Amino acid sequence: MTYTLQKDVATLQKDVALVTVCDEHFLVAAGQARGKVPAVKGINRPGAYFWNLLQQKLPENDILRHTAADYHIPIEKAALALRRFAALLAAEGYLTIAG
Repeated sequence: MTYTLQKDVATLQKDVALVTVCDEHFLVAAGQARGKVPAVKGINRPGAYFWNLLQQKLPENDILRHTAADYHIPIEKAALALRRFAALLAAEGYLTIAG
């Protein structure tokens, strides 16, 4: 399945918190998110990075520019990583892709 991200990249599931414990990152469902998404999902450091940027409701181009600069990668590689991350979380209900 292919996702195209738009100006408003994604809508995050309400009441999901990014929690870091001992350098491990988890998405934790609380409140209205309970029963809609897995209670706890481990994500890697780049996933936590993307989650934080998505919470800021930045346009896709801004997220890609930040990612390319912070990770010293081409913007095309940043776009591929963001789309894969978004597709994975969308499949589990953590976010809804705009478009």
